[in-house]
Amino acid sequence: YRNGDATFRQATEKLARAHPLLDQAGVGGAYDEWYWADPFSPEGAALMKKAQPAAHEMRLAAEDALDSLARHRESARLHPETLESMELAGWRLDTLGMQIQLTNEINGYYWDAYQHQDDGGRVYRDIREITGINARLEDLRDATTRVRGLYAKAWAGENRPYWLQNVLLRYDMQAIRYQQKIGQVEAALRQYRATKTLPAPEALGFYLKPEAAPAAH
Repeated sequence: YRNGDATFRQATEKLARAHPLLDQAGVGGAYDEWYWADPFSPEGAALMKKAQPAAHEMRLAAEDALDSLARHRESARLHPETLESMELAGWRLDTLGMQIQLTNEINGYYWDAYQHQDDGGRVYRDIREITGINARLEDLRDATTRVRGLYAKAWAGENRPYWLQNVLLRYDMQAIRYQQKIGQVEAALRQYRATKTLPAPEALGFYLKPEAAPAAH
């Protein structure tokens, strides 16, 4: 990059941290297939649980790289066009880490609500941690559509439009998955208002029964 320091090398190394972190967690690395895994299936939930120990550090590394790229992009005197792809990689890794973290948290809150159905206030608070303004499912949906936009922009800079829609379809389906889950959780809350009962967690795809109650909120 002819920038005179290690800024971009360090950003690349931070992005690459996802691979050893996920490998140490036992899932092999930051494979593309993990990004598309359905966290509301038994297999996807098991993956999210297994990868949980890596998620925090993985996100910090990706966010540090993104911050550095944003602050120093003007110092890339050679090959600046590659920085956009690095940023896309950073946002994808951050979103994968978010999916791992928030899947575990969503399961924890719903299980807590289900196990304390006699406490209406607790049920409402738990459900609103899952879906609501800036709640976890909305954050996952919004992160997915943001990466979709970045991917489409990066594609346009390197390729013709042919085949792009077939790739963007995967982002659309993932965003729809989160939107559908928002609707299902809202329906569960309406059921609770009417009957004071919630559907079983597994009926909503929440297969990760926590070992402890979620953090106070």
